[in-house]
Amino acid sequence: MYLKVGDRTINNTEPSSIRILLADSEPAKIGQVIAHVEQQFQPIIRVCRSYNDLLPMIRAEHPEVLLLGMFDTLNSFAVCRKCHQTWEHLPIVMLTRQIAGDDSFHQFRRAAISMGATDVVSNDLSQLDRILQRLPPQLPIVTKAVGIDTVIRVQTMSLALKEITEIGNNYFGPLAQGNYWRKAHARIIDQFPVLQNWSADHFGLIACNETILQTQFTAEDLQGLQSWVAGYLSECERIIVDFGGILKNSNLSPAALLLLPDVASSPKTK
Repeated sequence: MYLKVGDRTINNTEPSSIRILLADSEPAKIGQVIAHVEQQFQPIIRVCRSYNDLLPMIRAEHPEVLLLGMFDTLNSFAVCRKCHQTWEHLPIVMLTRQIAGDDSFHQFRRAAISMGATDVVSNDLSQLDRILQRLPPQLPIVTKAVGIDTVIRVQTMSLALKEITEIGNNYFGPLAQGNYWRKAHARIIDQFPVLQNWSADHFGLIACNETILQTQFTAEDLQGLQSWVAGYLSECERIIVDFGGILKNSNLSPAALLLLPDVASSPKTK
């Protein structure tokens, strides 16, 4: 089960839960890595065996770390660079068949880091535990693109959702809004477990688990709330076709605008 924001800690006395996507096409290597990681952690491991499946799996699984091995003859550096360009804050640990300490290993590590890798693990996996233990449990979202120049807290985004609902009240009744939010939530909660911390009642009032309100808003939180808002808009636009456009042209805060589709690439202009 995925842990909620702020729950996961890494220490030397208690195993940690971490979501790992392991990308490799060699069954023996996959088995070796899984066996090693499970000795020290309580991992949620998903395995990707082909490059064609890799990007969709990252989008679907939201891993906390990508362990990137080899896909047959495909250049692993090119794969690393593509993943880093697409998910800048996703830690990528490359798995090499080389032996730690060799000149070839150091050359491989330098090249991998230049392509966006966080680090490289040699064939014996001896450094993997240390690398995983030092990864940050959550990555804060900084949204300079829409006018917020500091780390956002979950409470800010809770208020942003309420802003969207308040504008919706001008066009839909409270019961209709409650229905739209709840239907959208039910459709995607399995895909975005962070939404277990969020709910909407029958009158469209948004609530959040109070224990996380002061925690940092993360990339995982953002993906979950953006998808929830997209589902809500889909329901609204069955009645008002351009309700999304209405919201974008309303006097929303930068935090609320961040939750609307395509705002990051097309911010509101005055």
